[in-house]
Amino acid sequence: MKKINIFYYKKNGVEYILGSFENQLCLIDLLTSKNRERVERRLSKGLHAKYIECEDAVLVQTAKELDEYFAGKREQFDIPLLM
Repeated sequence: MKKINIFYYKKNGVEYILGSFENQLCLIDLLTSKNRERVERRLSKGLHAKYIECEDAVLVQTAKELDEYFAGKREQFDIPLLM
């Protein structure tokens, strides 16, 4: 089975969950989102993948770009997205 790497990101007291699949960002959501579990189930089923807590290059880059965004130093993101 394929895998969706997940990483927990916290900024300004807010926690997010980030996910990547095959070197593309496929998930960014508030950890406390009401629909988070439903979104995660749909994503897992649609990609035929299971979630693994594992930091990878896409997730590290996403966290870096989010840090820059929240610091007011970035307006556009360069992360490859899986829509």
